[in-house]
Amino acid sequence: MTLAWVRTLIKEMYLPKRASKGFSLIELLVVVAIISILATIGVSSFSSAQKKGRDTTRKSDLKGVASALENYYADNNGYPGGSSGLISCGGSSFNWGSDAFTCNGRTYLGQLPNDPTTVDYNYLPTSCTTISGEEYCQKYTLWADLELNSDQDINEDDDTVCTAADPDSSGGYNYCVHPNQ
Repeated sequence: MTLAWVRTLIKEMYLPKRASKGFSLIELLVVVAIISILATIGVSSFSSAQKKGRDTTRKSDLKGVASALENYYADNNGYPGGSSGLISCGGSSFNWGSDAFTCNGRTYLGQLPNDPTTVDYNYLPTSCTTISGEEYCQKYTLWADLELNSDQDINEDDDTVCTAADPDSSGGYNYCVHPNQ
């Protein structure tokens, strides 16, 4: 045995080997796949949470409008008329998201709410009579389009009042509110 061979043997046995200087292609692909799966799950959960938040806003908005309509009913013994999905009173129609709901000098709602997305809410009065040029109605329906199809408050076919008078025959609205009566 030569001295050089003994030194080489000692180095191999007792000194730590140098680590590789990078990752293999397989290791990189596994890491990228795991990150992709986690990102997909995260984005999906975030999107679902956003939809749920917008649906909660829609329900709250329609409850607020329904409360204002009940106050109007208490003052006038009828709900206001409407056309093209808008609430009307005193010859004026009130736009969703920009106008106050004010009739006969009384403000029932400081500003009509606007849907969080591009679809407007819809108001349809029914069982109406005209007295001195003003329309008074005994019933109404407010509509919104909820985004989460799994929402328990979506009106399905069992609610014939909601689907029978649906202003959007293509089925664009899936949630409605009726008077408290």
